[in-house]
Amino acid sequence: MDEVWISGGFTVLAAVLGFGPVAWQIWSQGEQNRADARLARRQAFNEELYKDGVLAARRLANSASSFATAFAVLEVQLKIAVDEHKRTGIVRPPDKRYPEFLELNKRFQEDLVDLVFLIEERLIAEPKLEVFRRAFLARGHDVRVRFDVEMQNLLLPSMQHVLADGTYIPYSVPSSETVARLEKKFFEINDPLYDLTSFANDLILELQNLHLGDVFGERNDHRVPLDPRKTVLRIDRHEEIAKWLEETPWEAENRKVEARVRAGLPQSSIADSGVNGGT
Repeated sequence: MDEVWISGGFTVLAAVLGFGPVAWQIWSQGEQNRADARLARRQAFNEELYKDGVLAARRLANSASSFATAFAVLEVQLKIAVDEHKRTGIVRPPDKRYPEFLELNKRFQEDLVDLVFLIEERLIAEPKLEVFRRAFLARGHDVRVRFDVEMQNLLLPSMQHVLADGTYIPYSVPSSETVARLEKKFFEINDPLYDLTSFANDLILELQNLHLGDVFGERNDHRVPLDPRKTVLRIDRHEEIAKWLEETPWEAENRKVEARVRAGLPQSSIADSGVNGGT
């Protein structure tokens, strides 16, 4: 009888000991499956970020470049018109029209907002891309400020205007002084537009390095501007870029707005909302 119990005990013990590795294997396989699922989701998210990011960055680069080019072309046409009028008395209006600039500005602003929102929505993939978002906002702010009423008041009479029925409004060639003022305005607005075009290309390059570098075993070299004072957006220099951003008019304006908001709130509301914690 004792032998039967002993034999049964060994059988149960063997079953328990045998089940242990099986259970561990089942648990390990489940963990591996979950890890594989997380990896697949991360890869799919990164692929979407790369695809959507490149498209949005390219749209912004194109719209910023088109906006800047329109100013450059108008500048040349105005100089030719003034020179020809002085030499021959002929009035030859530029080909550019004011509504074209309004449309270019609208398209540029829309593309800028789209790219900023895209980066915000995908920051979990690479939080250091936050400095890219801030840089796009900072230089976009400079474009908005420089495409101001003063500039548009100079711009409007410098071009030929056509009514809806096709009637041309009489055109007067602007003075050399007006053209010189416009030239200064064009230079001021084209500076951030050219920067934004470069920033968009910086983002595309960084997305390639982040999401395709391991696939191809290569990394793209970062842009090296001819002017060493120019900023290059790079993830590996995000702290340096953040310091530069703190000195931009956009971030200075944000600090002023935040200070005004804080000053207008009761202290209890500030403490409860966590405003003192920063942004």
